Amino acid sequence: MASVLSEYGNWLLLIIGAMLAAAVLWTALAALKSRRAAYYGLRQEAILQMRRRAVVALVLLITFAVLAVAVNRQPAPPTATPVAVISTPTPIPPSPTPTPTRLPSSTPTPTPSAVISPTLTLLPTSTLLPTSTPVVTLPPQLLTPLPAAASPAPNARLTFTTFASVLDNNSNPVDAGQIFPAGTRRVRVFFRAANVGNGVTWSVLCYKNGLLVDSFAGPWQWGTRAQNARAFCAIDGSTGTYVVSAYLGLIKQFDATFEVIAVATTPPPTP
Repeated sequence: MASVLSEYGNWLLLIIGAMLAAAVLWTALAALKSRRAAYYGLRQEAILQMRRRAVVALVLLITFAVLAVAVNRQPAPPTATPVAVISTPTPIPPSPTPTPTRLPSSTPTPTPSAVISPTLTLLPTSTLLPTSTPVVTLPPQLLTPLPAAASPAPNARLTFTTFASVLDNNSNPVDAGQIFPAGTRRVRVFFRAANVGNGVTWSVLCYKNGLLVDSFAGPWQWGTRAQNARAFCAIDGSTGTYVVSAYLGLIKQFDATFEVIAVATTPPPTP
């Protein structure tokens, strides 16, 4: 065994080191997927893959370390005693010192940036809001903070993307839009989250005619990176206009509207 290690030990170290590097890269790809996957289910699957690959990388690392120790303990091969050869040094003439040439300095030209000031349009003070507009009040679950809830960052945002009632095998919207047929009982709300810290309370509220029909409130747990997310509104399938409001803490992020309409049926042709 000692002769095998002394002869092929370095090759074995090279092979196991290459396998270890590949395993680490394999684990890093799974970790990257667990953070950048579009939806929660894909991220959980990537986390399991990352853990399994990390175990393989750990086994290879231990094997590499044990083999390296065993190779280092092998006796070094005998080396020949070098014979000193004394030679008369030949003087080398000094090379001329180069004269530094000063390059012309370039003056950077600033690029002007156009700043567009927004134009504010003042509404007349005599304009009154219609009294028939329903006033949406916050439900009790928003007024009562969750235990250990964190405050949202000033730049935290939830931005509405689209609605859908049907998803494909990759959880992407099939019938994206804002109009759905009567009988639809679940409408998904797709949105994009950015800079939302873990522990911040996020809420999705669904209203019909000013009345709360469904709601969700819970702590955010998917990190601050920009990512796609979704929730859903469970409704009774009746026709009407529905308003979906999203909050971070008590700060409203967006209002979005969809409609459930009766689909007209075409009578059979007269023979």
